[in-house]
Amino acid sequence: MLLMVGGLATLGAGTASAAEGRTLEQAMQKEKCRIVVGKADPVTGISPVKEDTCDPNGKRLPAGNRAILTPLLTLWSDIDIEGWNINLYGDAGPCDPLGYGFSNLTSQNTSLGGITSFQTWNNCTGQRAYRQAGYVDNSCPFYHGYVTYFVGDWCNDQIRSMKVYLYYG
Repeated sequence: MLLMVGGLATLGAGTASAAEGRTLEQAMQKEKCRIVVGKADPVTGISPVKEDTCDPNGKRLPAGNRAILTPLLTLWSDIDIEGWNINLYGDAGPCDPLGYGFSNLTSQNTSLGGITSFQTWNNCTGQRAYRQAGYVDNSCPFYHGYVTYFVGDWCNDQIRSMKVYLYYG
């Protein structure tokens, strides 16, 4: 259930900015599949996967547990946050400075035909994308804010892992 409160969207805990880009409700309407993770491990930066509806054999959360999900990141197939998308959720509230890590987005990148733009929610104002799974090849730039309309030529269709966190800059 999505709740809109004064321009902020929630799905369970947390808030999402609708000041730029699409609303969370719009993003959810074009959702191709979803991934839910726990907080990133402080040592490895890897977040445990709790649900993966992108994988036909992936983990599934009981329906009652979905009410506590916090939207974190929407990956889009096209420039200007258009096309198909995959929504990524956390189960431990909004982003903080440690944030969440998605160590292998290879199948999601393939499923979308490439990640070209993205939008974040719930205090995930800092993003780091990598061209290889496991946070390898950090040649993609740091991104800041809630909406990235184009990831840039070098990283377009090449994002294989990503971290999102609260950025104070």
